[in-house]
Amino acid sequence: MISKKILTELIHGSIYNIEKDGYVVYYHCKQEQIDRLEQVDKFLFDRVVSSASITIEFDTTATSFSFDYKLFSIGSLDTIDIYVNGKLYKCVSLESYVGPTKLSVELPEGNKRVVIYLPCDSETGIRNLCINGSFQKVKKRNETVLCYGDSITQGYGSYKTSITYINVLARELNVEVINQGIGGYWFDEDYIYPIGKTNPDKILISLGTNQLWSLDKYERIDKFFNNLRKVYPGVPVLVISPIWRDDKEDADELILDMKEYLINVCEKYSNVSFVDGYTLVPHDNEYYFDKLHPNEIGMKIYGNNLAKEIKNIKW
Repeated sequence: MISKKILTELIHGSIYNIEKDGYVVYYHCKQEQIDRLEQVDKFLFDRVVSSASITIEFDTTATSFSFDYKLFSIGSLDTIDIYVNGKLYKCVSLESYVGPTKLSVELPEGNKRVVIYLPCDSETGIRNLCINGSFQKVKKRNETVLCYGDSITQGYGSYKTSITYINVLARELNVEVINQGIGGYWFDEDYIYPIGKTNPDKILISLGTNQLWSLDKYERIDKFFNNLRKVYPGVPVLVISPIWRDDKEDADELILDMKEYLINVCEKYSNVSFVDGYTLVPHDNEYYFDKLHPNEIGMKIYGNNLAKEIKNIKW
């Protein structure tokens, strides 16, 4: 049985954890952010406590591992995905109830790296991790990217936790991610909060689609970037404008208007770069779950296209 201390050393993508009903719950947000959204909106609170882009990672010769997990809340029924040496090895669909479950996985022989993706839209508690052989933790990657976003960044729509555009991007760029994407969220200056004693190496922002019809959207965007500069002065920032959506007739015009505004905002800051999100996912509902959120195929395309854009710009 692996202790909480050792388990926490195997966790990536989390900046805060608590013990809850005998389980350890890992969060991608600070307690102050969680408390704030609990006061703002229950829908947002249910998603700020999700396990988006949180992984358990270890190198091992073991031929099996197991752990108990409990879903304290469920936003949508996603998966727990296990990767072995960089390839999807097992995909475990979640049950439609909140309760304790045991996950046991047989592994291939030999040395291997195991990465376990926790559900992107559920609050997940872990306990009793057992690895039936020697193992060691995976060192943190050279760069940490803090991601601000909405449900698309959190991962809703793919229904396969490892195939969200942020997780695809993280593998393509080999970076650590702190995924603070929150379903339903918008540009909110008061949500920006230091993630720890050291700053992230880079910041990714993909917000705005939930504000397209808001009368104060541009004022809120300005306040967001002003506060971001105060909290994270000089940290390289990448802004992605809203992607295509087909659920409302006037969405196209509003997306393009917001794109132009974000371009102008980015030009005010020497440390901020811009990527046109409108070009990253094909404008075809075949690639969308609900005409708004990319599905598994759309998420793969989004993540891969974004990785290509990032490799071609100075960020």
